[in-house]
Amino acid sequence: MLDFSLECCIPTSTKTHNIMTTTESHILVDFGTILENCVIAVALLLTGITLRYGFIYYKRMRRMMAMLNSFNQVPTKPIIGSIHLFTGNMRERFRKMVALSKQYEFPFVAWLMNVPIVFIGKCDDIQIVLNKSNDRDLQGVFEKIFCEGLIGLHGEQWRKSRRITISAFTPIMLSRYFSVFDEYAALLTKKLEKLCDTDEVFNIANYVFTIHLSSTVRNLAGYEIEPWSNESKQFVDAMTKCFQMEIKRFANPLLFFNVLYEIYLFITGNRKMYEIIHQLPRKIVQNRLAKYSMKGAPQYDGTSPSTNVSNSKLLIDSVLQRHATDVNFKEKNICDELLNLMIGGFESTGLVTSFMLLMLAMHQEAQVNAWFTDVPKIGIMFETSTHRRRYITKLRQSMHMTDKRYKWKISKNSYIWNNVSTKHYVNFLLSPPTHEYTTKTSYSTVIIFSHLNTIV
Repeated sequence: MLDFSLECCIPTSTKTHNIMTTTESHILVDFGTILENCVIAVALLLTGITLRYGFIYYKRMRRMMAMLNSFNQVPTKPIIGSIHLFTGNMRERFRKMVALSKQYEFPFVAWLMNVPIVFIGKCDDIQIVLNKSNDRDLQGVFEKIFCEGLIGLHGEQWRKSRRITISAFTPIMLSRYFSVFDEYAALLTKKLEKLCDTDEVFNIANYVFTIHLSSTVRNLAGYEIEPWSNESKQFVDAMTKCFQMEIKRFANPLLFFNVLYEIYLFITGNRKMYEIIHQLPRKIVQNRLAKYSMKGAPQYDGTSPSTNVSNSKLLIDSVLQRHATDVNFKEKNICDELLNLMIGGFESTGLVTSFMLLMLAMHQEAQVNAWFTDVPKIGIMFETSTHRRRYITKLRQSMHMTDKRYKWKISKNSYIWNNVSTKHYVNFLLSPPTHEYTTKTSYSTVIIFSHLNTIV
């Protein structure tokens, strides 16, 4: 009797196929297990990272919230905060801000979604915010323009940058800048005299801001920029456009998100403007680094200022000294610091622009054709006579103090102080408008001097 086992009845090809199928199933099972373990590991890693940074964010926000809770609070709604109070165009929003400043005692805070806006009424209140350096995170909305400079830093980095900057703005160091002020003010005067002979309507900001840039860069970094040159005009135009973009971003909470803001810049074609404003600081820093490496650090005892800015210690030299001693302070950080200071000088329109605007007060025949780009935005502050009188009273006091403090330091041939007195200046502000502007610039020339509010 023949006895065949089942195995003998299975063809060889079938057995081989079963063996391969079994092997493939084992491989698939092993691959599935590995993939599952990888997914679990990645999920755990992401969870750990999220918890870690979430805890850090919570600690930082807890300190900041404690500070903000000590301020008066504008009523908020869930999710949107107080954003419903700031609807409308720029003028309407500004009017609402003025109304809030009358309703709440300074300092007070309003929330635009999750962004706190602190309203400060007195200079002393600024210290409340600045002294909380560990809680400061001012990048957020403005990080694209301020980058990693002084304005956008917080914590230990901010304290280091603050020490450098404050040391440069001492009366001794500022006193030697007046020769630069006089030099550029004379250039502006000659320019205005030529414009007085024509009937052309001109924007005084184009002349003031470019000269302001030249004097600021020369005082900060010893770098010469020809006023009204293509280099100067390009930077001023780009900076003006960037500030317009930042204002629009600040007014539209949807643009707070970097992705949406980048898309907005791409659609409007304004991304290159941010690249342009970083080109000039980079060029200045590289120029100064070349001199710094060849000649070494400039010697300056801090007590006897030199009237020659190029031979005395400049602010950029203090920054370069930190670059030489701090390995974490790169060339990009120097450029960011310089850009922040250039922005500060460009935006604050402090002593330099104040002196230059006096030139316009001297040449009243030029006022008829002069206008400021930002006049319609700032005009609301002076629509009532009360605001105007209050401002002029403070301006008279500040001009008197400026005259008393700095007049003796300026040469006797100073074209500014010999031709314009405080009384003449204030009388010009009080004089009624002598010209009706176009719809775009419908405010009196008096309003252009609101740019002097930083010296009040």
